[in-house]
Amino acid sequence: MEAVEGERGQPEIAWAAREFADELADVQPLIMVFEDIHWAEEPLLELIDHLAQWVRERSLLLLCLARPELLDVRPGWGGGRVRSTAIELEPLPRDESEQLADALLAEHDVSQKVQARLLDKTEGNPLFVEETVRMLLEEGTEHSDRIPDSLQALIGARIDRLPAGEKIILQRGSVIGRVFWAGAIDYLSPEYDADELEDMLDDLLLRDFVTREPRSTITGESAYRFKHVLIKEVAYGGLAKSGRAEYHTRFAEWLRERADKELLEIRAYHLDHACALYAELDGSPPEELARTAAKALEAAGRRALSRESNVSARKLLLRSAELESSLWRRFLAARASWQLGDLPVVRDEMKDIAEEAAVEGEREIQTRALTALSETALSLDGEVGRAEELADQALQVVEPDDHEGRFRALDRRARVARWAGRLAEAEEFEEKALEAARAAERKDHEARAALQLAGIHIVRMEEDKAEPLIARALELADASGSIVARASAAQSKGDLHRVRGQYEEAEGWLTKSLDLYREATSASGIAWTSRQLGRVAWETGNPAKAEKLFRESIRTLAPMLERGTLCESQRLLAQLLLAEGRIDEAEKFALAARETVSAEDVTSRATTRVALAQVRAAQGRYEEAETLFAEAAEILANSEHCRILLDVLPPYADFLRALERGDEAAELEARLAARVPAAA
Repeated sequence: MEAVEGERGQPEIAWAAREFADELADVQPLIMVFEDIHWAEEPLLELIDHLAQWVRERSLLLLCLARPELLDVRPGWGGGRVRSTAIELEPLPRDESEQLADALLAEHDVSQKVQARLLDKTEGNPLFVEETVRMLLEEGTEHSDRIPDSLQALIGARIDRLPAGEKIILQRGSVIGRVFWAGAIDYLSPEYDADELEDMLDDLLLRDFVTREPRSTITGESAYRFKHVLIKEVAYGGLAKSGRAEYHTRFAEWLRERADKELLEIRAYHLDHACALYAELDGSPPEELARTAAKALEAAGRRALSRESNVSARKLLLRSAELESSLWRRFLAARASWQLGDLPVVRDEMKDIAEEAAVEGEREIQTRALTALSETALSLDGEVGRAEELADQALQVVEPDDHEGRFRALDRRARVARWAGRLAEAEEFEEKALEAARAAERKDHEARAALQLAGIHIVRMEEDKAEPLIARALELADASGSIVARASAAQSKGDLHRVRGQYEEAEGWLTKSLDLYREATSASGIAWTSRQLGRVAWETGNPAKAEKLFRESIRTLAPMLERGTLCESQRLLAQLLLAEGRIDEAEKFALAARETVSAEDVTSRATTRVALAQVRAAQGRYEEAETLFAEAAEILANSEHCRILLDVLPPYADFLRALERGDEAAELEARLAARVPAAA
């Protein structure tokens, strides 16, 4: 719990679950069963997916039971992996239904006519068969002509025939959930003493409505589980809305007293559900209940943020702000979108938040909102000047002891400078960001700053200076436990190997990075690394693989409306298609890159011009091609970015030679050698 509150929870949870499964499966084959995952929150689905991906050297079977509506939120579930499959459970054939009925009725004298009626009604639904047999044994086979037409109606009839006390207990248990605790039932049922409650729970066990749980998630509490979720649903449906609202509220009170910190999310769910029910009944929930629910939802949302479960965090925090709005809650909800990479939402929400924070003197929120707006100005709108202005504003308002806020603003300011091609300025700001990360004692931030500095050295073609920074970042990332930090470090290590021509090592590190980004569901990281892997594939003679990776990068980035990475993926795909002789397709992506690139993005303005120039040359439009080549060279004339010249000047020289203008080509190559000695 300390790790979760300290914003380092999700990686540890994933690691611990993987180690737990790996250790058990090392002794003997392991089966892990997850029931009813159509109701699961995103973090659990991600954890199951993580286990399927990372426990590889052991005999492990993951069995997930779900209704078809799971595919509404996870269309690819059960497919897409070599070792996974989806099995649709059809109704039992008649002969298998007979076998089940015979087994359940083995010790009872039931006529063939009654059995036939039973099988006709249940139509191969095994639970319907079980419940019908229980009804016949409870009421007598002479009532076989009164078998309800649906499973829900049958379960409802069985519940209605329960003694009043047992029915009430079953309904109160249904409010708690599929699993409920004896202590909670006691709290919800003050009219019964402990002995009466125990007798009634034993009766429900004998009647097969519930079973005992071998382990309880609350220490010292006996746990029970509904025999099937439909029993729970039918029992819950028998309660009036006012009764449901009351029991949800009172159960949340019991959780607060008994296990608030451990089961915070469950408490938040019940309070929220109570508010929704009261709103349906009275138009709005009681003010005190709404305030309590909002506070619990905020705490649950913050915990989800710390686990990098950003989809869940966004939902929880929006609901918290809806019940009781506050600047902090709105900021946290916007932050969840920020971490999801939903830049249009971030731009719209953070603008209002930054203005309101300035009025209220909330400098911590204002600093982060301005930093987020700086990112949207750069990545979404391509406005370097505006991005720089917003980052500078963040640095002006940051509190002296807010080291994390200072780090984020300095790191953003450095990225803006790097985007504009001002590498010395970027290096200066990133050095200060590194100091702020150390002051904040955030190893993940320290790793991030080290990698940014390494990236600056790589584009200057100073690989020897970059190498120790990347090595340090790898150590820091591992120590931090952050999946994103580890992915970024592996990516930088792969990029270093790629520029050195060490392609096997580059592919290994970049593949590791891609796996980690996918684990963290980082769309921007997935897109960037896919592009770099595409470059490795192309440079090692596998254009088909490269094309697939470039297209994957573009598909990922296009919905995000991001500009810097997207235009580079588009221009690389255009150049690849051109090399394959697919000129019309190449033109399409070269033009798309020119439309995407920001007017203030120095390096990409040059590279996208080169891609289109190469297409125009292939089309015989030499004058237009030469203009584009010349513009690209001019853009980079005073740039500190040395390595990018390798993407611009050699193609320009090749173009001139093809026109039999060797002297001009030689001049370009001399210019390149002067700026980039390694190119000589």
